[in-house]
Order: sequence, then structure tokens, then C-alpha cells
Amino acid sequence: MDREQQDLLLTENSPADVADEEKYERVIPRQIVEVGQQGVKDIAVHLFWNWEKTRRDESKENDRDEGIDDFDQSCADHRAKCKKILRGAYPADGDGRIALAHGANGWRRRRQPRGGGPWTTIVADNTARMPVPLIVILGPTASGKSALAVRLAQAFAGEVISADAFAVYRGMNIGTAKITAEEQHGISHHLMSVFEVEERCDVSRWLTLAEVAIADLRARGHLPIIAGGTPLYVKALLEGLSAGAPRDSTVRAALDARYASEGSEALFAELTRIDPQYAVGRHANDQRRIVRALEVHALTGQPYSSFHTTDGIRRTDLAPLLIGLEWPREAIYARINQRAAAMFANGLVEEVRSLASRLSPEAAQAVGYKEVLAYVRGECDVARALELVQQKSRNLAKHQMTWYRGWPDIHWLPGSAMDLFAQAQALVNKFLAGQPTG
Repeated sequence: MDREQQDLLLTENSPADVADEEKYERVIPRQIVEVGQQGVKDIAVHLFWNWEKTRRDESKENDRDEGIDDFDQSCADHRAKCKKILRGAYPADGDGRIALAHGANGWRRRRQPRGGGPWTTIVADNTARMPVPLIVILGPTASGKSALAVRLAQAFAGEVISADAFAVYRGMNIGTAKITAEEQHGISHHLMSVFEVEERCDVSRWLTLAEVAIADLRARGHLPIIAGGTPLYVKALLEGLSAGAPRDSTVRAALDARYASEGSEALFAELTRIDPQYAVGRHANDQRRIVRALEVHALTGQPYSSFHTTDGIRRTDLAPLLIGLEWPREAIYARINQRAAAMFANGLVEEVRSLASRLSPEAAQAVGYKEVLAYVRGECDVARALELVQQKSRNLAKHQMTWYRGWPDIHWLPGSAMDLFAQAQALVNKFLAGQPTG
């Protein structure tokens, strides 16, 4: 996604209301923003979806359905609320259009005079705002991140933002160990089940929604707590995304031809040699990602992984406290094996079978789903599928810890400690009080 595609355009003059017969899911986005970029649509849908879920839950509690007139008024009220949230976090400055553009130093405002004209960057906005405090819970898969995030949210008036690349998909519940409603204990969770499994969600798309969720929580005075097992997503949030890597259809076509003639292993070996960081966790059969990485290297001479983030330079508009959950290798591997077995016992095969025809290429690569898909296609038996899920999950844990070792400011806590929450709570208390936590 290039810079123009990342601009979220808010206007003083919203488009006229759409016809009554159109769905209200479209009324809300068109009143909040000028649609056209995917990020804008994602934001509008995210805001409306959370609101719709709240109203549906309230209706269940009240055991009643609102009439259409009440619903019309609710839409109008929510439209105003969404605009207030976005403008409250990033207030307009005079007449004209306001764009929120994301860069290495976070969100910055750009303004275009009413009636047209060049865009100008409003520099004072970022420096005038205090950095947003947020808690980030890190650790390998099956380390207990979600449970700790919920307890901290209960203690500090927080809400949880998931940083899991596959928990964003609806229906992918068992295989992603998605936290259940009962386990959430009434704490609001964001960026879970926001996309259909046919859709594509990459780091840029996730980051756009994460920014909106953080702005929403800040406007309501709630503490954002990030929890999830995709280190790239967390790194992008803390550092921002650098300029997008270039594309060239001719180079890409040539690489596709090489993939077909030379085979997947040959190109994967080339990728491993020139960009080992990106190759970790990839599979030789993942043609799209392998070809894309080699395309970028051919065009720039730089590894594809270098384009993902700003290489360790933290954003100045966020003030994060990083808490890591550490386990001895044997203990975390045992937890991973037990959880994988429980997933199979709780219906993972049935879940994958029900989604198999709809899974996007990205979603089909998720650990737990890829291996079960092989079983569903008759390529292995269920016992072998379980072994593969356990093995790939252990590999994932190792990959996650490789990422985290490069972050020196993580406060590591023993995941098995009886007083884990007390230790984490003490860290957060010091952090919010402005006291040293190291």
C-alpha cells in the first residue's frame, strides 16, 4: 500500500445520505470518510462492526428489537460518534480536507484547502500530543499472553488489541486458539474476527485498524493492551512501516516462469541465501511470497525483510511497555504439544473441513490449518497431521523468540510463576506512574 492509499480522508462536507434501501453498513462508512482506499473501508467497517456487536448484545440483554425509526436514529448518532472519535484523536485545523498519513514516525496530519490545492503536512500535531501509553504482551505461542492481557485490562481499565495474523479471520477459532467470550471476562477485544477467510490481511492492513483502535481507546480514556503472536505486526506498530517495496510485472513474470521450470526448492534456496530473515517460517511451496521477495531483491538489491519496518527506530507518538512471558524450552514445548492435541479433540478437523473451500492462500498457510488441510485431502492420516501441527507450532515458537531477542527493552517474566500477574501489575503501575521499570 503506497502513501496515497494510506491516507484516510475526512471531509467537512460529508457525502449525502444514501438511499434508504441500502444497507446501514454502507451508510456508516460513507458518512465517516470518503471511501475508495481499502484502509478507509476497513476503518469504517471496524467501527461499525464493534458498534453493531454492542447493540446486538444489548438487545439480547433487554430482550427486545428496536424499530426502524430507532435504528435510523442510532445510525445517525453512531455516525456522529465515529466522526468525533477520529477528529477527537486527530482534530481538524481550519477549513478543508484532513488526511491522516502513516509513516515511520507515526500518524501525521495533511491538509488540503477547501476547493482543492496542494496538500501540506501539519507538523505541530505530532509534537504537541503526548505519547500514547500502551502495554504489549509478548511471548511464544501457548505462553499465556491472552490470559495475562485480560487480567491487566481488568486491573487498569484497558481493552485488548489482538496482534495475531490469523485471529483476524472469522471462523478460524480453534486452530488460532482464539480467546473465547467466557475467557474474555467482559473485556473488549479488538481486531479479532474482522475479516472473512476469503480476504487478504497483511501487516499494512492490520496496522491501519490497530491505529484506529488505539485512537478510539485513547479518546475513551482506556489503556490499549496489545497481545498476540505475530512479531512483525507488533514491530510495525512500534516502529511504523517504511516505504513500500517496488513492483515490476516483467520481473515478477520472469520469476514465476523460473518457479515453474526450476522448481520451488531452487527458488526457496535462493531466497534463504539472500534474505534468511524473511525465509524463516516460509515454505518452499509458498510461490507468491517467494516470488515477491525475489522480485524486490532483483529491483533493489536489498532483502525484502528490510522494507517491512523502520529497522529499530521507534515511533515517538507511542510509549510502550513490553512484557514478555518466558518459559524453559521443554516446558513451552510440552504446553504446545498439549494444546495441539486439545485442538484436535475440540474439533479442529471439522473446523478446517468447513472452511477448506473458502480459505485464502494466506489463511491456508496458518499453522494448524495447512497440516489439517493435507489430512482432509488424504495426503496423511490424522495422527501424522497432529504430529505436524505440534512440530510446526514448536518451530513457530522458536521463530517468535528469534524476533524478540532483538528487542532489548522487553521485561521478561517467568510464565510459570504463581505471582505472574502481581509481577506484571507492579511493572504497569511503575510505568503509568512514570517511574523506571528496568
